[in-house]
Amino acid sequence: LGSMHHLMEAYTWLARANPASLAMSRLAELLLICSNGVVRMREGALTDAHRPDWSPLLDEEHARVSYGHDIETIHLLISACETIGAAPHVLAGLYRSLLQYSLKFGCDRRKGGFYYTGPLGKRADRREKIWWVQAEVLLGALEMYRVTGEREPAQTYLATLEWIESRQVDWKHGEWHAFIPPRGRPHGRKADAWKGPYHTGRAVIHSLEALRALRGDGPSSA
Repeated sequence: LGSMHHLMEAYTWLARANPASLAMSRLAELLLICSNGVVRMREGALTDAHRPDWSPLLDEEHARVSYGHDIETIHLLISACETIGAAPHVLAGLYRSLLQYSLKFGCDRRKGGFYYTGPLGKRADRREKIWWVQAEVLLGALEMYRVTGEREPAQTYLATLEWIESRQVDWKHGEWHAFIPPRGRPHGRKADAWKGPYHTGRAVIHSLEALRALRGDGPSSA
């Protein structure tokens, strides 16, 4: 799933830069995979591992949900739809399922923030709050609100922004804390081979663009 996400994002921007390129037709294929092939329809969530024919691997090891990836899918699908000329709200039912599943199983409603992962159809069992998960929820919820105007994604955006500002950001030393465990102090490197400005920078920049679009100051390019 993560590989398909990154391919779809890359093809989206390549297709925008060159609409006549092969990327445009392949983007439509990736959009179908990410809105259908990786979706577990009964639960309304995504799983990562699949066989070459896209049949899912749903043993105990693989039947897991990454809440950050699920909500990241929302804004990547919106962007892909807008790029190929499709109305992004046609997938609103999927957006709702992904957001509601993550809110039900992966959201810390008492303290704030979203957990890392959990078994399909069950509460999260990896309950650390990871920087990139919060960033993807922030942007995914806001983009969903931009497209649907619904209350739930707006509330999710505001609650996630509050968590990020109050806990995930290190205002004293800069950057975002990598991991915040259920109990204990934030830990992890501020930057390494996996932790860079990609998720956080994209979330902040595109959120500002989405907010400007909502005010009528210009189109969103997220």
